[in-house]
Amino acid sequence: MSSKFNGSKLCTSQRLFPSLFKTQNHLDL
Repeated sequence: MSSKFNGSKLCTSQRLFPSLFKTQNHLDL
């Protein structure tokens, strides 16, 4: 995955689903 694309997706997810973003970040780590 491209860094730019990933960043854009994360930004959108964080705005739409703050809860999901937290979970995704946890899984990513």
